[in-house]
Amino acid sequence: MSASVDETPPPPASAAATAPVDPRSFLKRTDLIVDSALSPAVFVGVNLLAGLKAGALAALALAVTIMAYRLLKRQDVTYAFGGVFGTGIAVAIALKTGDTEGFFWPKVLTNTAIFVGLALSVAFKKPAIGFLLETVLQVPSRWWQHDRVRPALSEWTLVWAASAALKAVVYLLLILAGRDGALLGVSVAFGYPLTAVLGLGGYAYVRWRLKRLGAPPVDAFRAPVPAPV
Repeated sequence: MSASVDETPPPPASAAATAPVDPRSFLKRTDLIVDSALSPAVFVGVNLLAGLKAGALAALALAVTIMAYRLLKRQDVTYAFGGVFGTGIAVAIALKTGDTEGFFWPKVLTNTAIFVGLALSVAFKKPAIGFLLETVLQVPSRWWQHDRVRPALSEWTLVWAASAALKAVVYLLLILAGRDGALLGVSVAFGYPLTAVLGLGGYAYVRWRLKRLGAPPVDAFRAPVPAPV
Protein backbone atom coordinates (compact mmCIF):
# COMPACT_ATOMS: atom_id res chain seq x y z
CA MET A 1 0.00 0.00 0.00
CA SER A 2 1.52 3.32 -1.03
CA ALA A 3 2.24 5.97 1.57
CA SER A 4 0.41 9.25 1.53
CA VAL A 5 2.12 12.31 0.22
CA ASP A 6 2.82 13.63 3.71
CA GLU A 7 2.13 11.47 6.76
CA THR A 8 3.35 13.98 9.33
CA PRO A 9 0.59 15.74 11.25
CA PRO A 10 -0.06 19.08 9.58
CA PRO A 11 0.28 22.28 11.55
CA PRO A 12 -2.94 24.05 12.54
CA ALA A 13 -4.80 25.82 9.76
CA SER A 14 -3.88 29.46 9.47
CA ALA A 15 -4.49 32.44 7.22
CA ALA A 16 -1.81 31.11 4.91
CA ALA A 17 -3.63 27.81 4.68
CA THR A 18 -6.89 29.41 3.72
CA ALA A 19 -5.47 31.88 1.21
CA PRO A 20 -2.74 29.98 -0.69
CA VAL A 21 -3.11 32.04 -3.83
CA ASP A 22 -4.59 35.33 -4.92
CA PRO A 23 -7.19 34.73 -7.68
CA ARG A 24 -6.58 38.21 -9.05
CA SER A 25 -3.16 37.13 -10.26
CA PHE A 26 -4.87 34.57 -12.49
CA LEU A 27 -7.92 36.61 -13.50
CA LYS A 28 -5.71 39.53 -14.54
CA ARG A 29 -4.25 37.27 -17.23
CA THR A 30 -6.72 38.35 -19.88
CA ASP A 31 -4.39 36.82 -22.46
CA LEU A 32 -5.86 33.44 -21.46
CA ILE A 33 -9.20 34.63 -22.82
CA VAL A 34 -8.08 36.90 -25.65
CA ASP A 35 -5.77 34.29 -27.16
CA SER A 36 -8.39 31.56 -27.25
CA ALA A 37 -11.82 33.25 -27.41
CA LEU A 38 -11.60 36.43 -29.49
CA SER A 39 -11.38 34.75 -32.88
CA PRO A 40 -14.88 33.19 -32.74
CA ALA A 41 -16.43 36.61 -32.10
CA VAL A 42 -14.53 38.09 -35.06
CA PHE A 43 -15.51 35.15 -37.25
CA VAL A 44 -19.24 35.52 -36.58
CA GLY A 45 -19.17 39.31 -36.84
CA VAL A 46 -17.28 39.47 -40.14
CA ASN A 47 -19.30 36.55 -41.49
CA LEU A 48 -22.53 38.47 -40.93
CA LEU A 49 -21.11 41.53 -42.71
CA ALA A 50 -19.00 40.06 -45.51
CA GLY A 51 -19.66 36.34 -45.77
CA LEU A 52 -18.23 33.02 -44.64
CA LYS A 53 -14.84 33.18 -46.37
CA ALA A 54 -14.13 36.70 -45.15
CA GLY A 55 -15.06 35.71 -41.61
CA ALA A 56 -12.85 32.64 -41.75
CA LEU A 57 -9.86 34.62 -43.04
CA ALA A 58 -10.39 37.40 -40.47
CA ALA A 59 -10.54 34.94 -37.57
CA LEU A 60 -7.43 33.08 -38.70
CA ALA A 61 -5.52 36.32 -39.37
CA LEU A 62 -6.41 37.59 -35.90
CA ALA A 63 -5.24 34.38 -34.22
CA VAL A 64 -1.91 34.50 -36.08
CA THR A 65 -1.49 38.21 -35.28
CA ILE A 66 -2.03 37.58 -31.57
CA MET A 67 0.56 34.80 -31.55
CA ALA A 68 3.06 37.00 -33.43
CA TYR A 69 2.49 39.77 -30.88
CA ARG A 70 3.13 37.37 -27.98
CA LEU A 71 6.34 36.21 -29.63
CA LEU A 72 7.59 39.75 -30.22
CA LYS A 73 6.84 40.68 -26.60
CA ARG A 74 8.47 37.45 -25.37
CA GLN A 75 5.25 36.48 -23.63
CA ASP A 76 3.71 33.06 -23.03
CA VAL A 77 2.44 31.77 -26.39
CA THR A 78 0.77 28.59 -25.10
CA TYR A 79 -2.78 29.90 -25.39
CA ALA A 80 -1.99 31.93 -28.50
CA PHE A 81 -0.72 28.78 -30.22
CA GLY A 82 -3.83 26.94 -29.08
CA GLY A 83 -5.90 29.78 -30.52
CA VAL A 84 -4.19 29.46 -33.91
CA PHE A 85 -4.51 25.68 -33.91
CA GLY A 86 -8.15 25.69 -32.80
CA THR A 87 -9.11 28.51 -35.16
CA GLY A 88 -7.42 26.75 -38.07
CA ILE A 89 -9.42 23.59 -37.47
CA ALA A 90 -12.65 25.55 -36.95
CA VAL A 91 -12.10 27.54 -40.16
CA ALA A 92 -11.43 24.36 -42.12
CA ILE A 93 -14.65 22.77 -40.85
CA ALA A 94 -16.70 25.92 -41.52
CA LEU A 95 -15.40 26.21 -45.10
CA LYS A 96 -15.88 22.50 -45.71
CA THR A 97 -19.46 22.44 -44.42
CA GLY A 98 -20.29 25.84 -45.87
CA ASP A 99 -22.08 27.13 -42.80
CA THR A 100 -21.25 29.27 -39.78
CA GLU A 101 -22.19 26.58 -37.28
CA GLY A 102 -19.31 24.43 -38.50
CA PHE A 103 -16.88 26.87 -36.90
CA PHE A 104 -18.13 25.88 -33.44
CA TRP A 105 -17.90 22.08 -33.74
CA PRO A 106 -14.34 22.08 -32.28
CA LYS A 107 -15.75 23.74 -29.15
CA VAL A 108 -18.09 20.80 -28.66
CA LEU A 109 -15.20 18.37 -29.02
CA THR A 110 -12.69 20.30 -26.90
CA ASN A 111 -15.14 20.88 -24.06
CA THR A 112 -16.08 17.21 -24.10
CA ALA A 113 -12.39 16.30 -23.92
CA ILE A 114 -11.86 18.80 -21.10
CA PHE A 115 -14.75 17.29 -19.17
CA VAL A 116 -13.32 13.79 -19.53
CA GLY A 117 -9.80 14.93 -18.64
CA LEU A 118 -10.88 16.84 -15.53
CA ALA A 119 -13.07 14.00 -14.32
CA LEU A 120 -10.26 11.49 -14.81
CA SER A 121 -7.79 13.72 -12.97
CA VAL A 122 -10.06 13.60 -9.93
CA ALA A 123 -10.58 9.86 -10.28
CA PHE A 124 -6.80 9.35 -10.21
CA LYS A 125 -6.39 11.73 -7.24
CA LYS A 126 -4.42 14.27 -9.27
CA PRO A 127 -6.95 17.11 -9.61
CA ALA A 128 -6.18 19.27 -12.61
CA ILE A 129 -6.60 22.49 -10.63
CA GLY A 130 -3.59 21.42 -8.58
CA PHE A 131 -1.48 21.25 -11.74
CA LEU A 132 -2.86 24.65 -12.77
CA LEU A 133 -1.85 26.22 -9.45
CA GLU A 134 1.58 24.64 -9.71
CA THR A 135 2.14 25.80 -13.29
CA VAL A 136 0.67 29.29 -13.17
CA LEU A 137 1.25 30.30 -9.55
CA GLN A 138 4.20 28.06 -8.57
CA VAL A 139 2.32 26.32 -5.75
CA PRO A 140 4.43 23.34 -4.53
CA SER A 141 3.12 19.98 -5.71
CA ARG A 142 3.61 18.45 -2.25
CA TRP A 143 1.13 20.97 -0.88
CA TRP A 144 -1.71 20.49 -3.35
CA GLN A 145 -1.31 16.69 -3.21
CA HIS A 146 -1.58 16.70 0.59
CA ASP A 147 -4.44 14.62 1.98
CA ARG A 148 -5.96 17.70 3.64
CA VAL A 149 -5.68 19.88 0.55
CA ARG A 150 -6.47 17.58 -2.37
CA PRO A 151 -10.18 17.06 -1.52
CA ALA A 152 -10.91 20.79 -1.84
CA LEU A 153 -9.14 21.00 -5.20
CA SER A 154 -10.82 17.80 -6.40
CA GLU A 155 -14.26 19.15 -5.60
CA TRP A 156 -13.69 22.38 -7.49
CA THR A 157 -12.11 20.50 -10.39
CA LEU A 158 -15.42 18.64 -10.70
CA VAL A 159 -17.22 21.99 -10.86
CA TRP A 160 -14.97 22.99 -13.76
CA ALA A 161 -15.68 19.61 -15.37
CA ALA A 162 -19.42 20.23 -15.06
CA SER A 163 -19.03 23.66 -16.67
CA ALA A 164 -17.17 22.08 -19.60
CA ALA A 165 -19.94 19.51 -20.03
CA LEU A 166 -22.54 22.29 -19.95
CA LYS A 167 -20.68 24.26 -22.62
CA ALA A 168 -20.40 21.20 -24.86
CA VAL A 169 -24.13 20.52 -24.60
CA VAL A 170 -25.13 24.17 -25.20
CA TYR A 171 -22.85 24.50 -28.23
CA LEU A 172 -24.18 21.23 -29.63
CA LEU A 173 -27.83 22.23 -29.25
CA LEU A 174 -27.26 25.67 -30.79
CA ILE A 175 -25.31 24.20 -33.72
CA LEU A 176 -28.08 21.71 -34.44
CA ALA A 177 -30.62 24.53 -34.21
CA GLY A 178 -28.61 26.77 -36.56
CA ARG A 179 -28.54 29.68 -34.10
CA ASP A 180 -25.59 31.80 -35.32
CA GLY A 181 -26.30 34.81 -33.13
CA ALA A 182 -26.79 32.69 -30.02
CA LEU A 183 -23.52 30.89 -30.71
CA LEU A 184 -21.71 34.22 -30.70
CA GLY A 185 -23.45 35.22 -27.47
CA VAL A 186 -22.58 32.06 -25.59
CA SER A 187 -19.04 32.14 -26.97
CA VAL A 188 -18.58 35.53 -25.31
CA ALA A 189 -20.39 34.50 -22.11
CA PHE A 190 -18.40 31.29 -21.83
CA GLY A 191 -15.16 33.26 -22.13
CA TYR A 192 -13.94 35.70 -19.51
CA PRO A 193 -17.27 36.14 -17.61
CA LEU A 194 -17.64 32.44 -16.85
CA THR A 195 -13.92 32.07 -16.16
CA ALA A 196 -14.09 34.96 -13.68
CA VAL A 197 -17.10 33.44 -11.90
CA LEU A 198 -15.44 30.04 -11.66
CA GLY A 199 -12.12 31.57 -10.58
CA LEU A 200 -13.52 33.79 -7.84
CA GLY A 201 -16.07 31.19 -6.78
CA GLY A 202 -13.35 28.56 -6.62
CA TYR A 203 -11.12 30.82 -4.53
CA ALA A 204 -13.90 31.46 -2.01
CA TYR A 205 -14.95 27.80 -1.89
CA VAL A 206 -11.44 26.35 -1.65
CA ARG A 207 -10.50 28.88 1.04
CA TRP A 208 -13.54 27.86 3.09
CA ARG A 209 -12.97 24.15 2.45
CA LEU A 210 -9.31 24.26 3.45
CA LYS A 211 -10.32 25.70 6.82
CA ARG A 212 -12.73 22.82 7.32
CA LEU A 213 -10.08 20.30 6.32
CA GLY A 214 -7.41 21.79 8.62
CA ALA A 215 -5.02 22.16 5.69
CA PRO A 216 -1.34 23.02 6.26
CA PRO A 217 -0.05 26.41 5.06
CA VAL A 218 1.37 26.41 1.57
CA ASP A 219 4.53 28.25 2.70
CA ALA A 220 5.49 25.25 4.83
CA PHE A 221 6.08 23.31 1.59
CA ARG A 222 8.13 25.93 -0.23
CA ALA A 223 11.87 25.43 -0.56
CA PRO A 224 13.78 27.79 1.74
CA VAL A 225 15.44 30.73 0.03
CA PRO A 226 19.25 30.54 0.39
CA ALA A 227 20.70 33.29 2.53
CA PRO A 228 22.87 35.80 0.61
CA VAL A 229 26.60 35.18 0.89
